Amino acid sequence: MKTRPCALCGKPYVARTNSRYCDFPCRFYSKVDRTPAPKGCHLWTATVGSHGYGQIEVDGKMELAHRIAWELKNNGPVPDGQCVLHHCDNPPCVNPNHLFLGTNAANMLDMVEKDRQARGEQHGESKLTEVDVRQIRRWYDAGMTKTEIAKKFGVSRSTIYRALSGVNWKHVTP
Repeated sequence: MKTRPCALCGKPYVARTNSRYCDFPCRFYSKVDRTPAPKGCHLWTATVGSHGYGQIEVDGKMELAHRIAWELKNNGPVPDGQCVLHHCDNPPCVNPNHLFLGTNAANMLDMVEKDRQARGEQHGESKLTEVDVRQIRRWYDAGMTKTEIAKKFGVSRSTIYRALSGVNWKHVTP
């Protein structure tokens, strides 16, 4: 059988397929830019999903690249019930030194503590804009009722209440 050098590490291997790489880690790391990036991130350069996280096909299934990076560094699968989180908060980063395990609850808490959750207009269910909320507050301060305001915006009275009380839109300042 004929051997050829791996395109990443140069190690000779027997090519059984059209792959240019001797093994999966070399194929994985061929898609990573390890030149110094801000914060020391190693950036995924191949397929990226809608939320910015890298993706790679493993055994016919798309997997998240940062999870695979954690698994390669730790020589095993991510434990059940655990998520792979980023210290750097950079979705395409696969630097194993930036990754740590945590529960989904810890991931959500980390998101809230770092103020990364969708809110206001970025929230997919939002019916108002920040400009609308400022107008709602002006009209209410001028004496309009919540019901009148709700009719003008075509939303429920409770939506207006949440905008006025700060339950929602608390980040909007006058």
